[in-house]
Amino acid sequence: MQKIYCTSLFTAVLLAFITHNTFAQTTWTGATSSNWATTTNWSAGVPDAADDVTIPNVTLPNVAPVIMVGTVAQAKSVWVQTSAALTINATGSLTINGSGSFSGTSGSFTAGFYNQGTVSNSGNLILGSTASVGIYGIQNSSTSKSSSDWSDLDEFNW
Repeated sequence: MQKIYCTSLFTAVLLAFITHNTFAQTTWTGATSSNWATTTNWSAGVPDAADDVTIPNVTLPNVAPVIMVGTVAQAKSVWVQTSAALTINATGSLTINGSGSFSGTSGSFTAGFYNQGTVSNSGNLILGSTASVGIYGIQNSSTSKSSSDWSDLDEFNW
C-alpha cells in the first residue's frame, strides 16, 4: 500500500510540475490600471520569464498595458493581438527569452514577440539574451503600423 501511495504522489507532483512549465501563461485584463507590474491587471499574475503573455484588445474601463519608467518586465513570449496596444516607457524594459507557437496568414511559426497591434517603445525590448526566441525573434503582422515604425525598438539581442 505504501508503494502505491508513493508512486501516486510522485506522479501527481511530476504532472503538476510539467503542467506548470508547459502551460504557464497569463493574459492582460487591465482591470486595475495600465501598469504592467500590477498583479490584478493579469489573469494569472504579473508575467515572469516562464510565461507566454497574451495582450488582447481591451475596452474601457480597462486599459492597455504600459511598462512604466524603470520597470524591468520579462516573459517567455508576448503576443499583442489585433487592435491591442503595448507601450514601453523610457528606461522601462521587456526581456523575452523563449518563444510561442502562432498561426498567421503565412502558416504556423514560432516567435518571441508577435505583434498584430500597436507597440510604442521608448525603452528597451531585449530578445534572446539567454535563450532562443523561435524562428522569428519578432513577427510584425500589424496593420496599424508600417514596418518602418519598428525603428523605435531600441535594443535587440538576437
